[in-house]
Amino acid sequence: MADNEVYITTTKQRSSMRQILAAIDHLHKKEFEAAITLAAAAEGQIAEGTIRHLFRIMRQKLPKADHNKVINWLKHPTGKDEITITEFEAAIVIARAIHIVLRRSVNGPWQQDICHANLPNQLTGQDYLAGEYSVALPWS
Repeated sequence: MADNEVYITTTKQRSSMRQILAAIDHLHKKEFEAAITLAAAAEGQIAEGTIRHLFRIMRQKLPKADHNKVINWLKHPTGKDEITITEFEAAIVIARAIHIVLRRSVNGPWQQDICHANLPNQLTGQDYLAGEYSVALPWS
């Protein structure tokens, strides 16, 4: 590396949290495509582990639904040229990412990274665990 090259060293956990925070920012700006893409990337970056995360619960409760329809549309050149994306769809993908990242963090080696991250005025693991952030699901 050159002396003046800018770089970071990161972890899967930190990277996924940054993607989630950026997804939330995009959600507030009504930029649902970016919100969904970032949240899906965060969700896919963390191993599921032994805890059933939100995506698995959604598949169990609504087995005929295509829960990755918008994610796949955004990732691949196939399909219609235009779709409508709702705020709810973006929020659910973000919730899926939050659920797997925090569940894996709280029960795994990354707990300290997520719960004590230097994220002023942003979502942290402790805020989520305290119930300050939640998404109401139709089957809860």
